[in-house]
Amino acid sequence: MGRLLAVIGGVVWLSALVLVAMTIRWTGELRHVAPLPPVSSLLKELNAARTSTLKEGETWVVTKVTSAHHMLVVNVDADRLSDAQAIAAEIVDPVRDRKFEEVLVYVRQTKSRKAYADRRIQWTPKGGYAELVIGD
Repeated sequence: MGRLLAVIGGVVWLSALVLVAMTIRWTGELRHVAPLPPVSSLLKELNAARTSTLKEGETWVVTKVTSAHHMLVVNVDADRLSDAQAIAAEIVDPVRDRKFEEVLVYVRQTKSRKAYADRRIQWTPKGGYAELVIGD
């Protein structure tokens, strides 16, 4: 009698689990995952504009580009922070004809774990370049 109750209890338990699983499966909505944003053509263009004369330890890469309201914001990872102004000049030159009123280039040390950039270079057509040291 004890074995029969154990078998019946096991069958009932298994049936309950199957019903719960089937209910979850049938009522579960499909989760739509948005596609990753494509890499912008401006980001590709700015990375392609880097000079080929860079030596080891002088490399940099544009990681993010955002533009709105005649303003361009560029995030850069660079090996040498002392090259921040030269990097900003290489970034601004190809986009001058786009009539930006201001370009901000945020330069971060490569492999830095800081939440903020180390340098900010501001360029305006009237004022030229201005460097701000953020975290030294």
